[in-house]
Amino acid sequence: MAQYGPRLIVPIDVKKKPRGQKVPLHNRWHPDIPPVAEAVTGKVFRVEMMDFSGGSITKDYTADDIKNAHPFLAHYLSGPIRIVDKDGIAAKPRDTGQ
Repeated sequence: MAQYGPRLIVPIDVKKKPRGQKVPLHNRWHPDIPPVAEAVTGKVFRVEMMDFSGGSITKDYTADDIKNAHPFLAHYLSGPIRIVDKDGIAAKPRDTGQ
C-alpha cells in the first residue's frame, strides 16, 4: 500500500495496549531510554501517539468516570527520537538546529 504524507517513524496500534506496541512506549523522559526511531534534520516525519491513559479510557466513559479514574494511569509517550544531520551526525543536548 502506498504511503501518503510524511514518513511514519513511530507507529501505534490502537487495538493494542501500551506494552503490546511494536515500538516501546515510556512514561517519562530519561537519558538512559534509547531512541526508538531516527529522523534527519529538515525532513518531515510523523509520530503516532497514544492518549495519556494508554487506551484505558474509552468513548464509553462519562465525565464522572474520568473524574474518578485511577490516579496512577501512566502518561504514555512516544520516542525518544534520534535526530541526525544529512551526514548522519546525531544532535546533542542543547543543539538548536540553526
